[in-house]
Amino acid sequence: MTDVPDLSDTNALTAALAWLQGTLLGTVATTVAIIAVAAVGFLMLTGRIDVRRAQSARAHLAAKDDGLVEVAPLLERLGDFAGFLGRVEDQQATRALRVAETTGRPVGNAEWINELERKSGRSLAPKKRGPRPRTRIAATVSCI
Repeated sequence: MTDVPDLSDTNALTAALAWLQGTLLGTVATTVAIIAVAAVGFLMLTGRIDVRRAQSARAHLAAKDDGLVEVAPLLERLGDFAGFLGRVEDQQATRALRVAETTGRPVGNAEWINELERKSGRSLAPKKRGPRPRTRIAATVSCI
């Protein structure tokens, strides 16, 4: 009969396994996962990963839904999707969108922005630039 080793004194092994479990499932792993998701999202936003965009264009050109895209809403607005893609870019609209990307403000006419402000309860229209004017407090000085 073989002797079973005495494993009652496994503090180092237990501590090492607890550290490994904490590292793989704890804050470090969560942080790495968040950074990875953010990096993929950033690459998609900057156009370096075009998975969704290419899929969407293919489905809209074929005018056929697939597992990722429902084409009806866009095709109802645009009609001929291939013609939309072939249009000359509106430079003024592109400039307005680029400015809005840096300011974070919506692009549209005043009526539409006012409606957004009403619905959201937030101020979205640009305000007067520069420091706010100081309010002067009337001080009474009495001379004796």
